[in-house]
Amino acid sequence: MTKTIYKQKSQKTRLRGVRSIGSPNQKRFIYRYMPIDILYQCLSNNNIRFVQPSTWKDQFEKRFYEADYVTKLHASSDTHPKLYALCTTIAKDCEPSWQMYSKSSMVQIKINRKKFLQLLSKYSASHNIYFYEGLANYGIKAEHISILHEPICLRDGKPCKVKGHDLLFNNFDLDSYLSLLLLKRSAFSYEQEVRYFAIPKTEMSDSELYVDISWIDIIEEIRVSKSISVFEWDSLTNTLRNKGININKLIKYDIYQDNISTEKLVIEP
Repeated sequence: MTKTIYKQKSQKTRLRGVRSIGSPNQKRFIYRYMPIDILYQCLSNNNIRFVQPSTWKDQFEKRFYEADYVTKLHASSDTHPKLYALCTTIAKDCEPSWQMYSKSSMVQIKINRKKFLQLLSKYSASHNIYFYEGLANYGIKAEHISILHEPICLRDGKPCKVKGHDLLFNNFDLDSYLSLLLLKRSAFSYEQEVRYFAIPKTEMSDSELYVDISWIDIIEEIRVSKSISVFEWDSLTNTLRNKGININKLIKYDIYQDNISTEKLVIEP
């Protein structure tokens, strides 16, 4: 029914207010897909948007964020706090993502991860918020996610234990909760997602959290689809120039034609 399911442990990093959950991300860069209008907004305000998982469209994605951990599990409130999430990826070239995003006004931002984490640490110190970085766990199928909250299920008409339930829900704590929020269906493993969670020490009512970010310090490259309109290209170029960001970092990109000749091949013996 499943390949791998485990409770991921949080660990301190060298940066105050920033912890990793599970296996540390060793990659130098992360990539963030973002609508152009949101990018304009974030560049203008020098921030980046985190959202509550309850706003995610995928029911599997937000399943354990909206769950009731009190009625039967009797979990304390500090084990499943309100939080905000930012989804990124370590996959520079992901064909399904480009298929989906190139049809709309989206951009892919290549971010210097080390500098990004340093800015999160700085924000943590002044805003009483803790940040967690975790790699998504793709070792579980959809049918398993749908029954993971139950200790017993029926298989071929016979009751059996749900694998992983006791591991995650016995001795339930914040690590258990974040492990659940990092679960993704194995069918989406191509995404290679990295999630960042922002947990305020005092509860906030907003569905979004805007974290102060110096974009000029963390942007390595911005890629847009070659189908971008002239108006959007010019507007984005002007916005970057006004923010002091090198416009040479802005690149038109097509995953199907990148760095390859379109001439007919002549095969040699």
